[in-house]
Amino acid sequence: MCAGPKWKHLRSRLTPAYSPGKLKYMFSTIVHCGHEMTSILREIAATEHTVEIKEILARYTTDVIGCCAFGLECNCMRDPDAEFRMMGKRAFTQTVGDVLKMIVIRSFPSLAKLLNFGVFSNNVTSFFNRVVRETIEYREQNNVTRKDFLQLLIQLRRDGQIDEENRETEKKDPIGTALTMEEAAAQAFIFFLAGFETTSTTISFALFEMALNEEIQQTARQEVNKVLEKYEELSYESIMEMHYLDTVIYGILSRNLIPTS
Repeated sequence: MCAGPKWKHLRSRLTPAYSPGKLKYMFSTIVHCGHEMTSILREIAATEHTVEIKEILARYTTDVIGCCAFGLECNCMRDPDAEFRMMGKRAFTQTVGDVLKMIVIRSFPSLAKLLNFGVFSNNVTSFFNRVVRETIEYREQNNVTRKDFLQLLIQLRRDGQIDEENRETEKKDPIGTALTMEEAAAQAFIFFLAGFETTSTTISFALFEMALNEEIQQTARQEVNKVLEKYEELSYESIMEMHYLDTVIYGILSRNLIPTS
């Protein structure tokens, strides 16, 4: 874990990766996963009367984060037992052993460090470390680029900064500017943790509330159709004009405190 000047330095270097411009940079990947989910929902609706939407959304967010953060086609929506999905579920599942380790980590940090205890199971951390390392090495060796978060981490690892940073601040730092492989893996994992449960749970609540309130559902639908008619496609700019839908999401977040896990 980073602390002090090292943490401050790392955060300042990573801040541009979360800017609106960089989110726009990844938007096409998100839309691609959305089209896949739409196709799957149509298939389910044609054969079944009910849909467990929370599970579908969890697999959708796993696919989105897998693509955006790790540069992988996880295919979790088509394959519920995909390795990435299983490891993601394990990261959010606490066993008795996990609880005991957390007690040691919080109460006796020095002992926990000596025993090499981690917040997550060794299988989970090893999996995500391996995925990030292998993907970065493949891209660097084959000069492959993609519009995703991992590409920004590769840029930070190679150049010590992301394009949006001010070049005037570019100078040698005693702490070091480039991102290590371990730090890159940690940031990709944090991206996954922060976006997985929060996103799928928020969308689930939003769909539930709109199902109960048809007037709100119709107003949101009319706005979406009107904006899409203007732009002729789902784009970052069109999403920014869906103000009523934005209000609905904020209302959901204010009514239901969405936990991070």
